[in-house]
Amino acid sequence: MALLSGLPRARDLRLYNQRLHRSESGATLRLRGEAEVNGLGDATPSASANQWDRFVAAYIKDYQAHKASHYPVTPKERPREERASPDQYSRWLESLKVVEYASAKRVTTSGFFRGVRTEDVATVARDALDSGALQLRKGWTSLFEMSVPQTCNGRAPLINKISIISVNWSESLIRWSLYLAAERLTHLSASDKASLLDHINDTEIHSNEIHGLNSPQGSSGRLTGNIRTAREKAEHMPAGNNQRAPGAAERQGSEDPLVLYVGDSATDYECFHCADFPIWIGGQSKDSGQSQRFEEIFRPLDNNSMPGGFAPYQIHGSDEVLNSPEMLWCAWAEGLEEVADWLKGTL
Repeated sequence: MALLSGLPRARDLRLYNQRLHRSESGATLRLRGEAEVNGLGDATPSASANQWDRFVAAYIKDYQAHKASHYPVTPKERPREERASPDQYSRWLESLKVVEYASAKRVTTSGFFRGVRTEDVATVARDALDSGALQLRKGWTSLFEMSVPQTCNGRAPLINKISIISVNWSESLIRWSLYLAAERLTHLSASDKASLLDHINDTEIHSNEIHGLNSPQGSSGRLTGNIRTAREKAEHMPAGNNQRAPGAAERQGSEDPLVLYVGDSATDYECFHCADFPIWIGGQSKDSGQSQRFEEIFRPLDNNSMPGGFAPYQIHGSDEVLNSPEMLWCAWAEGLEEVADWLKGTL
């Protein structure tokens, strides 16, 4: 799910100011600093920052070499003219597995995360929230609150379950980011906040991890997990009706869960196809601008070859989304808040 802005994929993660260093006693390796992502610069370059830059450069080199021999279509002067079928696009995404795992192995071999502990991950998340380098998408709390029973009136949750599937390198970082952000909420009663924190603590998160964060001497530095491609994310999708955009009448009386998937990147592509109702978070772009961003994210997919195509409309207040006679492979929303509002009016 696209809940977090600033928790990047393996190739984007920049841990400027996160440096492994020995304490004054020289006894323990620790991780400190803040996660800076999405192109934010480092005011105080360090050896570890330079090392991470080398990881990024190596990833880009691998990617470019891989693209030269595996890209599903002939590159054109105008990228918008590149058109791959859905099958070609799926094979292209899966072919990137070799690049992603080589990157993880490179970082593991370097020992970059050796000695890191769970409390260090929590500190990184806290500092990143403080600095604004890590921001949770507006509306994330609404979705989580809809999945927690209301203590004030005993009302059952509108959403049966929220799961997170991510190619991020650390499940712990995702959970700590959500937990610490929830601790800062001021609009909830003490009992409702406690319920929300308990829920986040127990939320199902499928992601990768830095091995040994809870070990006595900290992490071994090894990166573990096998969720690094679009297909590997889809392998962790929950079972649903396996119907696309089912009509409201068809769903009445059904015991099967309706699986709604929210994503914002190319690695969400296969999950979109597994969900009963997929929603792409496209930001605040309008009309042609939003469609252009969609094309850029999923290039070189030929959207016109998809059943129903991509419908550039907002889901909020639109009955046609669930009752459309023509299957729409992906809907669009500006953000999670719009998704939450739409669900409140639909469920």
